Amino acid sequence: MATVLSDVALSYLQAGLSILPCRPDKKPALKTWSEYQKHLPTHEEVRSWFSTNGKSLAVIGGAVSGDLEIIDFDLEAVAFAQWSEFVKAENPGLYSKIVAEESPHGVHVFYRCQQAIPGNTKLAIKTDRKVIIETRGTGGYCLVSPSKGYQLKQGSIEKLPCLSADERALLIDAARACNELLPTTIKGYAEMNDGTLLPGVDFDTRGDVRAILQKHGWKSKGNSQDGRERWQRPGKNDNNHSATLTDGKIFYPFSSNAAPFESQKSYRPFAVYAILEHGGGFSAAAKALAAEGYGTSQTERANTSAGGRKPRFLNGRAMEKEFGKKVEMLWRDGIPKGNPCIFAGPPGIGKTSNVAQISKEITLANFKAWVLWVATEGFVSDHSDKWAKLHIPDRVVMLSDDKGVYKLQLDNWKDREFLDQSISALESETGGKCVAVVIDSIRGMQSMGENDPKLAGVMSAVNSLVCDKHRCACIYIAHHKKGREENRLNRVAGGTGIISSVRAVYTVEKISDLVCRIVPDKSNTLGHQASIYKSVLIETDDGFEISIVKDSDAFDDTQKSKSERFLVSLFREGTEFEAKEIYRRGATEGLSASVLKKAKSNLPIEVINSGVGTPWVWRCSLYNQNSSPSEKSMKIEEKKPNNINERHERHENLEDTPKTPRETRETRETRETRETREGNNCLPRNDSKHFSKLDPINLNLFENTKGNLSKEEVLI
Repeated sequence: MATVLSDVALSYLQAGLSILPCRPDKKPALKTWSEYQKHLPTHEEVRSWFSTNGKSLAVIGGAVSGDLEIIDFDLEAVAFAQWSEFVKAENPGLYSKIVAEESPHGVHVFYRCQQAIPGNTKLAIKTDRKVIIETRGTGGYCLVSPSKGYQLKQGSIEKLPCLSADERALLIDAARACNELLPTTIKGYAEMNDGTLLPGVDFDTRGDVRAILQKHGWKSKGNSQDGRERWQRPGKNDNNHSATLTDGKIFYPFSSNAAPFESQKSYRPFAVYAILEHGGGFSAAAKALAAEGYGTSQTERANTSAGGRKPRFLNGRAMEKEFGKKVEMLWRDGIPKGNPCIFAGPPGIGKTSNVAQISKEITLANFKAWVLWVATEGFVSDHSDKWAKLHIPDRVVMLSDDKGVYKLQLDNWKDREFLDQSISALESETGGKCVAVVIDSIRGMQSMGENDPKLAGVMSAVNSLVCDKHRCACIYIAHHKKGREENRLNRVAGGTGIISSVRAVYTVEKISDLVCRIVPDKSNTLGHQASIYKSVLIETDDGFEISIVKDSDAFDDTQKSKSERFLVSLFREGTEFEAKEIYRRGATEGLSASVLKKAKSNLPIEVINSGVGTPWVWRCSLYNQNSSPSEKSMKIEEKKPNNINERHERHENLEDTPKTPRETRETRETRETRETREGNNCLPRNDSKHFSKLDPINLNLFENTKGNLSKEEVLI
């Protein structure tokens, strides 16, 4: 291998590339290598570097290697396919020029350029801030074939192409098009000033930036996989894009040919308006918007909505009278009435369709119930298509104003006030009750998107309006972040602030193309745990139906929680019960022995057995904490050993004495097997008579349990 690397290194040196030996950890195998960023090594140096095995070969970028630049695609080259499509569509001949090799975790693209090459530059970053594309230029280096794990796929490193400045710009723009993380600095007004709602801030909330872009020659090219809109600069006529628009509010041109915008800077709608309509004159733009009715003083707001309020003070009885004694469920055993909840999942998994089906069931169950739908992102025509195919009833309605504006920005007090008036108008005009408001989705409900820390405050304001004032459930639809967090709650985009703003969170997971699972991951309703459901998409002659049924296949904390409540209730009757009695009572509640055992592990329950042939006993100290000193003394006296029959007492108090090595051989598995066997022996002989009053589920549970018994055990 050393001979091969030495020969190839000399060949690269002959082609004008500065060479560098590296260790297995990719770090230079030289104490210092800065001199080789300025001049090429000698043939003798290269031979000595690679005279022994264990080295890797690298080339140094920049002027020393003839203005060499390498584009490094990392993280298993997740963005290489998108980059390649962009380049091929723009300039197919250029793609065939480049030299490419596979690396252990990605792809390297090599070329020289007719202009000076800058230093290493990050071009594309994922939302979790991991770099997916960057360059290796002046001052940087890159491992190359035939180092271990590197394999040449296209072209020859000894014959690198020399690209024009425009050709290089295209490759760099294509890489920046793969960027997922927006810059933190965004041009345009953002804050309130001196108690006045500035025209620019108001336009950021209500203005139509798409219309401005189209007016000046920009073209919409659809949405990318992550939901961002793709926009093409004026003068281009292919399928590529030059900028992205996130949530309709953050315009990000990455192309170096996107004048008058600067490349790699983000712009709010007001900044886009000022640059395109007023040549970058922000003051002139603000005056023009004010003349169109944008911008309102805070004084006007106070005079129209906040004046005249008087405080009320409600004790527990008053709140019970106003809100009810306990929280009831709006839909089956999920979605608490008058409370906020979230349905979350990855894009395109069916969150909107499942919530639409749930809305359908809510209105069909109560002829006076109405569900108000608020679109904050996407296209309303998409909702129209889904609702028609799913046969959504007329009492599920989409909110719009008389000007045909559907989308609300709920961080704006005007839009919240409009929502308030709309709920009241819906009820007064129909004579019905608005029982739920659907916000689709959290991502678009405010101007800065779901990652803005102020979003939790906006949700709190919406919850106060929808849930407290109007007694409606507020159903938010939320997206998942990219990546795969083990805890499903951590997958919800926007962080803990969003999760803390609601009472319940339901995760929509995809099982197959037609089946989803709806899992309750959070419930702050005391003593309540919702079921897990499956939703099945069924094609009909005139559309589709979604059938939502309980998921009987998955064991989840739902059954475990039910078992825990059963045990807590049971031990109110006494501190000790034989295992077989617990199993018998549990079976009447639809709880199997295995589920009860899992539940007891979270409770202060100890399992006791006095010896072979004696029954297993469960002892619980939940209700034994407030015994008087005299009662405790009596219990201690009862436990004192009796000298007349020490051996018998030793068996009786097995749990209170140290275990010998022989005694500890009985594993937990053995104990639980014996415990289950003896519990099964307690089942009555007349099975059908004993279970005649049980529902079919409990009867099946008994039949399944009985099937695990031996012939002799069934006859006992």
